[in-house]
Amino acid sequence: MINSLLTALLVLTSLFPLYRGREYATVRAEGRVEGGAFRNIYDPELGVRGLVGAEGVMLRKGLMLQGRFDYSYDYGTRSRWRGWIDPYESPFMLCDSIPGNISQETYDMEASLAIPAGKWRFGINAGYRATIFAKHKDLRNKNTRMDLTVAPSVVWCGDKFRAGLALGYLRNTEQVEYMQVDGSSEKYLFRLYGLWLYSSSGFSSAENRRYKENSGVFSDLRLEYENGTLRIGNDFHVRYSYGSQTETGYNNLHYGDTQCLDYRDDFSLQAGAHRISAFWEMGQTLGLRSLQRQELDPDSNIRRWYSYGGLTECYSRSRMRAGGLYRFGKERWSVSAGLDWMSETQYYREYPILFTQRLSLLEPHLAGSARFGLGKKAGWLELEASARYSLPLTAVPDDITVLGGMETEESETQLLAPLFEEFHYRSASRIGAGLNVRWTLPLPRRGRSLDFDIGVQHTSALGGPMNGLSRSAGSLAVHYHF
Repeated sequence: MINSLLTALLVLTSLFPLYRGREYATVRAEGRVEGGAFRNIYDPELGVRGLVGAEGVMLRKGLMLQGRFDYSYDYGTRSRWRGWIDPYESPFMLCDSIPGNISQETYDMEASLAIPAGKWRFGINAGYRATIFAKHKDLRNKNTRMDLTVAPSVVWCGDKFRAGLALGYLRNTEQVEYMQVDGSSEKYLFRLYGLWLYSSSGFSSAENRRYKENSGVFSDLRLEYENGTLRIGNDFHVRYSYGSQTETGYNNLHYGDTQCLDYRDDFSLQAGAHRISAFWEMGQTLGLRSLQRQELDPDSNIRRWYSYGGLTECYSRSRMRAGGLYRFGKERWSVSAGLDWMSETQYYREYPILFTQRLSLLEPHLAGSARFGLGKKAGWLELEASARYSLPLTAVPDDITVLGGMETEESETQLLAPLFEEFHYRSASRIGAGLNVRWTLPLPRRGRSLDFDIGVQHTSALGGPMNGLSRSAGSLAVHYHF
């Protein structure tokens, strides 16, 4: 989910030398509110988001410059189990089960430069994001995260054919610290190991922090062909990262490593008013742990953790997505129809037991838009409506296998209630609809305009344990172009 968004972002920014638009500058303010009982286990009951930002592109004698800065603030009520900012980035997490209000501040900036040299263009893109996340009820966690990307690129521009290649480096770090204000009752911290395998202990100040770091590389390859009204484009993206989680201190405690490899390809073909787009992506996340034992260090007289043997694979998540969309559009209206498919398999091995989860979904979706002229001074009004239906094809929440025919005693190794709550949300058949209204108001000075966007979305579950639950959202955005 979060990884797919990051992949799309890297594709758009790392190959900035392929940009063929005009100069522009935009400042914007956006707000969104959503709530309802149909939510994932990590989602707040009520979520509010605000964002202000600015971005622009400047062209000077072939030299291309791009910059963007965004500040966003999110607030949510009664959020649970949220130990990491992105709980799906790693199978290992330190968290607590007590619902509480949460807040998140994000500072996001990037800059790009492209220099022409005949039919060649050379560029570089750099992005930096800092995030602060906190829960405001015991047990209180405070997360600080940093994301950095740097990607040089080269592009060849012919008369009809264009090609671009970018190679980039990415790194992110995150630290979570827990604290307790009210000491009248004992609170518990949970250590999760994929598919809700866990261990827990009463909170103590000596074991309340965890540090996570990831480093990786990525590559983008973009090919374009244009001949009259025919345009064909293809993006291919590869991303690899490796991360580790440790205790923030001197005791050498190691929670686990994560290894991720993702591929994505996006294809588009436009011929006049017809446009066809398709994508596929596949990836695998591995979790690795080592055998550790706490021993007394004779030099410092402090108990430290020591690893025995190498890292062994204990967790795997394999995922595939594919989809296609057909759109027919005129100046005043357009219609589109598409179909998406997703399949995911997770397993966690606590020898001799293998825990497996499988899920696949099929999602058809429709959309249509209409544009109306309101007069030279009043601008344009655009209406867009969309609908989506999600149908589960495979849904196996917790298949347990004993390897090698060994006999084992029953033990409470999984948090079954949250495991099924999360899976029931992800596997629920659902229907969703949205409506967006945009008013573009031209301003007296040439090239300046205001956009006002109002959107509403509603999603309802149609079956399973979440049947009848729903969630709604509304958004408002103002963009000033100059």
